[in-house]
Amino acid sequence: MIIFTIILVVTLANLPWLSNRFMLFLPLKAKSVKICLVEWLVHYILLGVVTVSLEFKIVGGIHAQNWEFFVITLCVFAVFSMPGIVFRYLMRHASHSVSN
Repeated sequence: MIIFTIILVVTLANLPWLSNRFMLFLPLKAKSVKICLVEWLVHYILLGVVTVSLEFKIVGGIHAQNWEFFVITLCVFAVFSMPGIVFRYLMRHASHSVSN
């Protein structure tokens, strides 16, 4: 179950940066950084709902968390999204500047 959760975290953290579709349904010509961040935050909330559901199913209850827990998980989610950000904003620009 932990491996599934880690794969889900990495996938949801990188989806906004790897696709030009909003939430994988609405095609856009170009996604701005603001749209990517909104989608990224929605994915974080969706991941929270999924993991709380899994916790309830496995443990039988939900442990109370303080604000520190959510700040740390948001920071970890940001770290997991770095490959997508690097691909979208750094790798594409580097490949265009080399070919010119």
